[in-house]
Amino acid sequence: MLTNILAQVELDVLLNAGVSNSSTTTASTGKDISQLTGVMALAINARSGGTGTVTVAIEHSDALASGYAAVDADAILNYETGEPVTLATFSTGGYDVVVGLRTNLLRRYIRITFAGTSLTQNYSVTLVAQKKYGS
Repeated sequence: MLTNILAQVELDVLLNAGVSNSSTTTASTGKDISQLTGVMALAINARSGGTGTVTVAIEHSDALASGYAAVDADAILNYETGEPVTLATFSTGGYDVVVGLRTNLLRRYIRITFAGTSLTQNYSVTLVAQKKYGS
């Protein structure tokens, strides 16, 4: 029974990185979500004690390597309430947030970017989603 349930769940670490640059944008590799359904959970974590202010963005594209654009605001939800939510910037205090992403409002590939100046941060992004029936 548990094996059948786990076979229908996708768990993937999209980005696990540390950065130490004066001015940088770090992006995850695009993730193909075409076989996922419903509302995905996206956990974004950064350890406290870093420097600089970081802006987090979720982007999507029809192609893996190019054409990424910001995800529409309606696609990003507070995972507990289901209401639309905006990702906040964070700095030395760390950042722990779980958002929902509505797969029906996303293109085939998604990626996460962290951007800012004078950054020294460690962060990770984890995706949990339900696979489409039969995939």
